[in-house]
Amino acid sequence: MNNKNSFATYRSIILPIISFAIIMLGQGYFNTFVSIKLQATGFQTSIIAVVIASYFIGLVLGSLGVEKLLASIGHVQTFIFCACTNIVTTTLLSLTTNFWHWILFRALMGACAAGLFITLQSWLLLSSTPATKGKFLSLYMISLNGAQGCGQFLLNTIDSSHHLSFLSFILLAASAVIPISLIKKLPWSVSPVKRTILPILKQSPFGVLGCLIAGMIVNSFHTLGPIFGGQINLSMLQISQMMGFTILGGICLQWPIGHLADLFGRLKVLTVVASIVCLLTLTLSMHLFLPYWVVLALCVLFGAFSFTLYPLSIAYTCDQFSINQAVYITGSLMIIYGSGSILGPLCSAFPMQYLHSSSFFFNMAMLSFLLFIIGLWKIIRSPILPILPTATIEEKPDLILEEESIHKAEPF
Repeated sequence: MNNKNSFATYRSIILPIISFAIIMLGQGYFNTFVSIKLQATGFQTSIIAVVIASYFIGLVLGSLGVEKLLASIGHVQTFIFCACTNIVTTTLLSLTTNFWHWILFRALMGACAAGLFITLQSWLLLSSTPATKGKFLSLYMISLNGAQGCGQFLLNTIDSSHHLSFLSFILLAASAVIPISLIKKLPWSVSPVKRTILPILKQSPFGVLGCLIAGMIVNSFHTLGPIFGGQINLSMLQISQMMGFTILGGICLQWPIGHLADLFGRLKVLTVVASIVCLLTLTLSMHLFLPYWVVLALCVLFGAFSFTLYPLSIAYTCDQFSINQAVYITGSLMIIYGSGSILGPLCSAFPMQYLHSSSFFFNMAMLSFLLFIIGLWKIIRSPILPILPTATIEEKPDLILEEESIHKAEPF
């Protein structure tokens, strides 16, 4: 890709990234606000985890229908539809304190989030080449984590008992519609095909495992991090610092790690990152022996590495399929990621409530250790598959994944 084409490609993805960052700024704040709001209301940690899980149940269910929505109305209109539905849902949520209403509306917000995530992920993949796939997905994570990290600092400026806590997210979601609505037409279309996750699981089990574990680790921190901070007696300022700086830390290494993955292979880089996350979380599980500033610094490093697990897993999986399958692959992996996001908080909440706060990071250490061991075994036992060239359906029909005819499954 020459410099002129490269500039044109990056320019074509600026507006959707800006819109995505604006709405994620509000969502980053609001997701943390939900845990704090429910804890202040008097709900137990395990009950809060159920409400949190409903968001990710919606994320999984919403992922099932995004491909059809994209095929029907396109990427731009799908993004606008999800943003506007979020506005309506949050408005209704601000009018009730009923536990079951919160479960329902948070599930709807999760479904909208699935639409936003898959829309931008597939947009970037369809705009990329094999040589830029890792860097493009790093842009997605930079916009996501940068916005969500900055959103944490809104916790210090807005009273959780005031309606402004809901209105701030509503205003940001409405503002996010403006940049993306300026886009007239995209050079691709999506054709939905009835498929299951099973072919992806057979073709790339390690990529699927990476997405599952990434969901368990990252969203355990997102949702239970504020509760962990309360258990170790951090102030609201310290909780917002821990959450904000950790999520902002998630943008620091996205581009360099994405670039390294493009150069040296996703498998090697993903395995190394998993080992580093294991060491960091194991150290953080001994937080009782560490001063606050050390815990904060380790959390930033944890965010820098752990938040790259998901884009690395997506890129690793997509390497083995045609670029034409971008929407199908990202939608399927979002279901896997969402499933991990449901399991992670539930698996961490009960040990945190009935055992000790150190189990919060210890669970993450065990998960990342599992990913590291399997990745290391795969590097030793299996040859690294070459990155497939960009192809169209007409040029490379054998690259199209069909349920009844798939490539030979790679060893786990």
